[in-house]
Amino acid sequence: SSASIVSSNISILASNYSNNSHIYCVVVEDGIKNNQSNTVTLRVQGLLSAVGNLKAQYSVPESILTWTAPYSLAGIDTYYQVSLADESTGVGSPVITIYDTSYKFNTTDLVACRTYLFSIQAWNDAGGGNITILKKFFPGGPSAPQVDSVKIDRLELDVMDGNVEAVLAFPVTSTCFSNQNISIQATYNGGETVSSVSYIDKEIVTIFLYSLPVNKLLFVHLSLSNTFGEAFISGIKLNTYTLQELKVIESLPNGTTCFQCNFLTNSQSSACYVILKPDAHTLVCTNVSRLFEKSFFREYTNGSIDSDV
Repeated sequence: SSASIVSSNISILASNYSNNSHIYCVVVEDGIKNNQSNTVTLRVQGLLSAVGNLKAQYSVPESILTWTAPYSLAGIDTYYQVSLADESTGVGSPVITIYDTSYKFNTTDLVACRTYLFSIQAWNDAGGGNITILKKFFPGGPSAPQVDSVKIDRLELDVMDGNVEAVLAFPVTSTCFSNQNISIQATYNGGETVSSVSYIDKEIVTIFLYSLPVNKLLFVHLSLSNTFGEAFISGIKLNTYTLQELKVIESLPNGTTCFQCNFLTNSQSSACYVILKPDAHTLVCTNVSRLFEKSFFREYTNGSIDSDV
């Protein structure tokens, strides 16, 4: 007689109890077992574990979320559900289904100085596995203040090189300004570069400008930039016209001394600083000042350095 091939399908409940079962076939003829087949192992794929190595990398114009896939048996379809939300408000994107281990999103959809929660869950036909959550702060790009909030803290002549040094200051424009890694560059009058150093704390930004030209009306332009954007402050007015003459116009027997500042003809200045370094026996007059044509007159009495003009 000719041999025939007999096949059969076996259904087994997919459960942890059945996982790693050994299965083989035996031919039984007249109650006698003959010809045992090779042994195979039943592997049951259940819910997936949590994804690993979840990372968010912010960039412009797109940011990217990456992760490593959990272990899965070959031939089993796996996909991921991804969402992100603002930690402070709970507002975020709808759940998105991804069949890869990375997800790109628009950085412009994020709000500066906020912390975001990124959620990833791996799925297969058995259902959804454990959820992995990543929390990451987004600094965002800088914002610029109004030009009238920029104050000139100091403007003085450097006697060593004959140029002018200036100190500008303005309040921070965001709650995380000091954490935004902002670079500040200064130019004046349409593009002339200024050597500068910036200091940023929680409330105030201070900028030191060096080697500015004398006898000029300067319009300073500040560029604030980091990885995520750039902002500008334009039209900061600096007047570096120097004095034509500073002279003592009165010195009284009681030690009172009065000064007069005479400006250059084309100067737009209306006041000047007089810095005094009195010794222990000097009296200087104060609280009396008057302004007259191209001159500024001030008296001192307290012996301190004047910085209130």
